[in-house]
Amino acid sequence: MKFVDLCRQYNIEPVPLVQGMGWAYGVVDINPDCAESIYIQDERHTLTGTAAVTLQHPNIILANETYLAVTNASKDVTYQVDTDYKLIPGDRAVRPFDPARKPWRIARIETGRITDGQEVLVSYDYVPLSKSQSPSCPSDRRTYDIVDQTLTHTIRRFRPKYIHIGHDEVIRVGTCSRCQKRGLSKTDAGPLR
Repeated sequence: MKFVDLCRQYNIEPVPLVQGMGWAYGVVDINPDCAESIYIQDERHTLTGTAAVTLQHPNIILANETYLAVTNASKDVTYQVDTDYKLIPGDRAVRPFDPARKPWRIARIETGRITDGQEVLVSYDYVPLSKSQSPSCPSDRRTYDIVDQTLTHTIRRFRPKYIHIGHDEVIRVGTCSRCQKRGLSKTDAGPLR
C-alpha cells in the first residue's frame, strides 16, 4: 500500500494488472488443473504382463471433468482403474509444464479384463510446455472463481479507478476434453516461445 499511496501523492493512479484467460499464469499458478489442456484421444499401447507402459505426454490433468479412459481397440469396452489396470501417477502438472517431468504410466492387473499382450487405447488431457503463456480453460468454473476472488481482493485492497484485465492473446482454446464436450471450436496457435 505504501507504493500505491506514494503514487497517488504525485497524482499517479496505479492500474493493477489482473490476468484473465490468455496469459493466465495467476490462475494456473493457483490451480494448475484450470490450464487449457490438449485432449489426446486413442493413444495406442500394448499391455504385457503387469509391466507398466509410459503415456506419451507428461503433465496430465485429472480434475473436475477431465479423465483418463482406457478402452479396447474397438472401443466397445471401457476398462476400470484399479480393477482392470493400475494408474501410476507421474508428477503433478505445474507451470511451466516441463516435458521432462516424471511421466504417467498404466499397467495391466492380472485379474482384470485386459488380456496379456492386448492393445488398448488411452485418452487423456495433458498440458504442453508453456514457458510464458498458460491459458486457462474457459469451461472450468474454477477459472472464473479464481479471477473473481482476485478482482474482489484487488478492489478491496487498492480501491483502483481502473483495472487492466490483461486478457492478451489466448494461444489455445477448445483443445481440452472439457471444451470439446461443450462444442467449442479448437484454436491452437502452437508453441510460442
